[in-house]
Amino acid sequence: EGRTVDNVFYLRPRYIGNSILLYGRKNSRFPFHAFVGPEWPCMIFTNILIIVPTYFFLQNVASQWHPIVMAIGCLTGLTVICAFLTTALSDPGVHWIEDETEGGEDSVDTQGKTKEEKLESGQSSISSSKNIALLPCGQCGIDRPRTAQHCYECGLCVNHLDHHCPWTGKCIGKNNLSSFYIFLWSLCTHILYVILMVI
Repeated sequence: EGRTVDNVFYLRPRYIGNSILLYGRKNSRFPFHAFVGPEWPCMIFTNILIIVPTYFFLQNVASQWHPIVMAIGCLTGLTVICAFLTTALSDPGVHWIEDETEGGEDSVDTQGKTKEEKLESGQSSISSSKNIALLPCGQCGIDRPRTAQHCYECGLCVNHLDHHCPWTGKCIGKNNLSSFYIFLWSLCTHILYVILMVI
């Protein structure tokens, strides 16, 4: 199953839910992997919206001023791009499932019920490894922690899901929320700097 944790470094794209792991290991972060959401064309468009105006600002405005103006413009622009790529290409906090091969492939729990029967009854389970209460997800067909929510756009359960962001083309969750905030602050700083220099 695509959502099972493994230690394989993938060199070719593979679908995980509605998202795509372009390369790298699951449950990692950019640049060690590239994990794009289902709305990846919006992510590319957002990149263009950042890069093109920044280029013209540096070429036509900053170059006419002192070299420090150019240096600050390059620094703020690169910070925005790096923070955005880290947010848009990292695993947002997908709830990966453990490999169940050691317990057999019949997917029967200790009470003798299959996962399908557990999902139909709405019964929760307890993870033996971390002692965390799990709830069955009717969409994914897996058990997820209470802190995870299912994203219908991505087709995945994401830990501490904040929201689904079309500008990044994916969810904002536990693993990329901090880089998302850095992106927002650096973007505001960059825009304010560009406006002040243009005026």
